[in-house]
Amino acid sequence: MNAVQPKIRAVRMYRSGEDVDPGVYIDMDSGDVITVNERDTLPEGIEVIRYLRRFRRVEAKNEVANGAY
Repeated sequence: MNAVQPKIRAVRMYRSGEDVDPGVYIDMDSGDVITVNERDTLPEGIEVIRYLRRFRRVEAKNEVANGAY
């Protein structure tokens, strides 16, 4: 007896910025699921990087002249 083989559909990959029809799309990098309700453009990738900066106070000339330091 032969097993029934399911039909394999080719999966089309879409790129950010491409116009797409309504449907559900998966971001292949992050795994996020995106629901498109009307013909729209897929979102571009945005990366936000936060970092700390260090500062040091510099004495004002008048503080040094008055002997404050």
